[in-house]
Amino acid sequence: MKHSLTFLLLAIMAGCGDPQTEQQPNDQGQPSDDGSAQLQRTSAAEVPAEFLAKVIGVIDGDIIDVLTVDNETVRIRFNGIDAPERGQPFGNSAKQTLSASIAGKMVRVVSYGDDKYGRVIGDIYLDDTLINLALVQAGMAWHYVRSTSDRDDLEEAEKQARELGTGLWQGERKAIPPWQWRRMSKE
Repeated sequence: MKHSLTFLLLAIMAGCGDPQTEQQPNDQGQPSDDGSAQLQRTSAAEVPAEFLAKVIGVIDGDIIDVLTVDNETVRIRFNGIDAPERGQPFGNSAKQTLSASIAGKMVRVVSYGDDKYGRVIGDIYLDDTLINLALVQAGMAWHYVRSTSDRDDLEEAEKQARELGTGLWQGERKAIPPWQWRRMSKE
């Protein structure tokens, strides 16, 4: 079973470019210090329930920026999962795994509205692969039960990843969920 998860992740990642060469837009969509172009962001209210877009930025393990066919930039927060934060163990690994699998590729986004930060909450598909699920299977994210998702497949994927010691579940240490990490960071 562990090998089939590895093969799934490798299949997703096949043919991807180098994630280190990817240029990251800043959060405000303003020109960066290097003079790169300004981003035009679209609010979630303007985004259809399902759309195709090219992944132009991987912000962390569960947030991406995409460019729609209408040339609008939309920030997507993955539905039903929560990946480790920057600075948290496996935070960089989650971002690199996501970047290696979808950076620069066309994806299908199924939108579930927006969050309190104005990001679209969505399921991300590369061909027929649900990337949200693949990240949990690879041990790079938790099933985030406080989100809009009550999907059994995400819950089962996390359970299997824990049992197999995949990704952040490897070793003896206890992984701290990102929502607890954020709370501890604020305190």
